[in-house]
Amino acid sequence: MAIKNRSMAVGPHVAVCFSTALFPNVLKPMSRVLSQIITLSGKSFSAIRLQLDGCALLAIVSDSKPWVWLACGYVDVSRAEKWSHSLGIVTGVDSFDDMLNAQIKAVSRRAEKEGAAVGMRGRHYLELLG
Repeated sequence: MAIKNRSMAVGPHVAVCFSTALFPNVLKPMSRVLSQIITLSGKSFSAIRLQLDGCALLAIVSDSKPWVWLACGYVDVSRAEKWSHSLGIVTGVDSFDDMLNAQIKAVSRRAEKEGAAVGMRGRHYLELLG
């Protein structure tokens, strides 16, 4: 796995727009966003960590369409259903490595149709669907 760090400080306006679009349950603006490029089996993914008060939101997203998401338990599967995205949810994670090694706890209907299943590891999910 190849990982490249990209860290950026963002202002409240950008943070609110970003958080509202991707994570509608986030009400407070974020002051810090960490992003990395992760390569798995020759496929590129954008990994995003949004630091909030008391927790962090984590997501890994394919860099090409159709969008494939692996996200922490803060993200609701219904959002992926609305846009017909492939989404796998992992819980109890605090880093991108944790996400890749964690077992999938829930998947969207589209992800299930593409071969994803509850219980598979995050890494396998991304390699299969990404």
